[in-house]
Amino acid sequence: MKHYFISDDGMLLSGIKEITQEIAGSSFFLNPEKTRNFSPEAGDVVVLAVDNSKTRSLLMRVAYKKNCRLLILLDMPVVTTTRNCFPWFAPKKLNARDLLLLLQKAKLAPYDRKRKEVSQKIVDIFTSLGNGYPVEDVVESHKLSAKYIHQAKRDVLYKYGFMSCNSLGVLICRDMLEMKRF
Repeated sequence: MKHYFISDDGMLLSGIKEITQEIAGSSFFLNPEKTRNFSPEAGDVVVLAVDNSKTRSLLMRVAYKKNCRLLILLDMPVVTTTRNCFPWFAPKKLNARDLLLLLQKAKLAPYDRKRKEVSQKIVDIFTSLGNGYPVEDVVESHKLSAKYIHQAKRDVLYKYGFMSCNSLGVLICRDMLEMKRF
């Protein structure tokens, strides 16, 4: 099993490299702006901490399609999730001990990618919101109430551990919902 640490933050990559020396033989540290060499295999652990939403979305899809154990580190408040299915989410500001513990749990966790059906309506709502459309436009274009849209948004954000929502949470949820369709 290999470990891939992918980030567009060089300081974060150096710090992770320093604290993960014990697994260094099977680790790859990649900056998506400088390298395109990312070909994980099923079961590999992929830690993704990329700020660029398009790059992050692309890398999430690759890891998801390859059946990797995907851990996404986000620059926002998020409840660290170690659910029985991947991907898992955690804040970028984890201390070294917590990151190592999370990596150990991911390595030992059975890989399970449950494909729960997500309604196309919910996917469309998050696609619209993630593409920058205001709620009023989404209400009009989808013929739904604002209350329904806000409740659906709250439910999905809560499901993934995003307690205080911002645009990053909406983008991550959009990418997650779109990934699950494949």
